[in-house]
Amino acid sequence: MMANLKVRPKHGVPNARAALGASEYQRCVSHDSHPSAAYNTSDHEALREDLLFDISRDEYPAVTAYNDSKALLAEVTCEAAPPALFTDTEVCTSVEGFCDVSCEMPVPDHCITGDKSFGTCEPTVNHICDSIEKTHNNCEQTQRQSIAAEDRYNKHEVGTPPCRVDADAPFAKAAYAQMKYEAAYLEWVNAVNDATEVCTIGHALWVHNLGLYQAHYAKLEATTADLIQLCSGQNHTDEFDIDSAIADASLSYQRASKGPLHHPNDRRRLVWWQQLCEPSIHALEELIKSLEIASPQLMCFAETCQVKKAAEQTSFEVLVNAHNKFEMAFAEYRDEVVAYNDGVEKKHLSLAATIASFESFHVIQEELHLGYENDMDLFDRFDSGADNGHCGLTDCQVQAVCGAQLKSHFETFVSTDTCTPAPYSVDKICNPPPSPPPPSPAPVVVAEVVGEVEDMETPVLPGQEEKAAEEEEAGGEPMPYPQGPYRGEARAW
Repeated sequence: MMANLKVRPKHGVPNARAALGASEYQRCVSHDSHPSAAYNTSDHEALREDLLFDISRDEYPAVTAYNDSKALLAEVTCEAAPPALFTDTEVCTSVEGFCDVSCEMPVPDHCITGDKSFGTCEPTVNHICDSIEKTHNNCEQTQRQSIAAEDRYNKHEVGTPPCRVDADAPFAKAAYAQMKYEAAYLEWVNAVNDATEVCTIGHALWVHNLGLYQAHYAKLEATTADLIQLCSGQNHTDEFDIDSAIADASLSYQRASKGPLHHPNDRRRLVWWQQLCEPSIHALEELIKSLEIASPQLMCFAETCQVKKAAEQTSFEVLVNAHNKFEMAFAEYRDEVVAYNDGVEKKHLSLAATIASFESFHVIQEELHLGYENDMDLFDRFDSGADNGHCGLTDCQVQAVCGAQLKSHFETFVSTDTCTPAPYSVDKICNPPPSPPPPSPAPVVVAEVVGEVEDMETPVLPGQEEKAAEEEEAGGEPMPYPQGPYRGEARAW
């Protein structure tokens, strides 16, 4: 049984008392040690039961969970949350203009109100305005998507981090519960060590007393009984008298030849002195008491063992309670951290979606802006009057139209008297003048017959007389102006 009992089995626990004697068992080993008046157990078997402490709690959750409690608490951490507002994120603060979702594609007022007349170019201008408005609407639609993504990001709240160290924070509560759990665990370890030490040493004393009792108690008890018998007589005449003893001793010396002196108490009278009886008997009686199993010291150990075992039971109950509180506080903290980290993850996903939306907006805005700039250039030319008469045509297209008009209506654009360009606004190409008034007397009469110009004598330019005569003889008509690079078409003036 002694082989199964351990002294200070928890000595390796940090901060636990590990010095032999910390349980104050020394008070039971002094000469005058004794139990309190409340402890009256004298039966050695009952003492043996009181000195047993073989409780093992190593498999209890409150014990097994302690070593990992700190690490368990440290492993649960909060993820870093992005800024609450999108404008405060790094992409907005470090990349200039990234978070600007301005389209910068306004529709001109004259396109909106329609209060300005563009004449015959109205259809062209309307087409340009429609294109500008469509571009503007497409940009605004993309803009609204980006603004909506930003709004969703800003509205997504991750909440207050549960890992903060405020007194009312879940982490602070769990950390405090862990500290109480640790304190209760160390207190229980000390109680186990104290009970183990006292009970083990007391049990060893019980075994020691038992061995001495079995080896010497009976012999000492018989010796003490003999001594008591020798030192006491049946009456006063049997009491030891030293004078008589001396006289008898002298007589016996003188009568040696006559044989020994016979007396019923010879041994007692000749060996023991009355002055030695009482101290010797008292010493033997005390020695016998020390050989009893239920010695005062052993009873002191038994009582102290009972006190320490009760303290261990109480401290273990406190430990279990502290462990349960820690488990509840930790579970609450862990659940809040999981919920918080889930919110942080969703916030990060929302941030990624918002960034992607803004990137798409900038790409689309740049593409739309190119078409918008072209349309606005055309509209500004019409709106400012710089393109009056062009009706949106290019210079090359205007030249082609003018060439066809000159060929069909030459006299309209050229003064045949002087062979010079007639005063004519380019705007009349797209906005023809009203029908001419009736012809007035003039050397040159232009008459329209079913949309045709009346044939007239072709004027001869100075220096072309000989060539005109040759052509007339050949039956041809003189050229009204030199042949240019237009291959028979009228030169544009």
